Amino acid sequence: MNNTWWDPDEIPTLQAAITDETGFDGTDEYDPLGDDHLDLPLDAPTTKILPAEPENARAPDAHVQIEKWTTEDKSLRVDSPAPARLALRLLNYPAWRVEVNGAPIVPGRLDNCDQMVIPIAAGSSTIHVRFARTPDRTLGLLISLLSILLTVVLLLVARNRGSARA
Repeated sequence: MNNTWWDPDEIPTLQAAITDETGFDGTDEYDPLGDDHLDLPLDAPTTKILPAEPENARAPDAHVQIEKWTTEDKSLRVDSPAPARLALRLLNYPAWRVEVNGAPIVPGRLDNCDQMVIPIAAGSSTIHVRFARTPDRTLGLLISLLSILLTVVLLLVARNRGSARA
């Protein structure tokens, strides 16, 4: 019998989310501090143009072209007649690195959730969002590699001792 942490009924739901590009909502264990992955609206578009200032009711008529949208790397081009903000269907994890026209920026967030919001100037903007290696991820990888190395060494030592006794 297979014992797994996931519900087998969820697999078709996950496959559908990948196929129709709505994305997997994630789990509570991987939410940014103070956020809940369920805060992102289920029907939120991949990108949405917002007014430059939250109190303005009207967003400019901007055009967004998604050039690349993968798990850890996103590239977009925005043409806007006026300054605006671009909301991405993406939680604002600390490891995301955002560049607008080649300059690094710290993205904002919506008031009601930790959805990533990027300010853009009037004109054409190139946006690159990349999931970077952070010190905690590097330390975790190092610990994992050292654990594997130690396990291999201990297995070899045990094997050599067993051979010597025979």
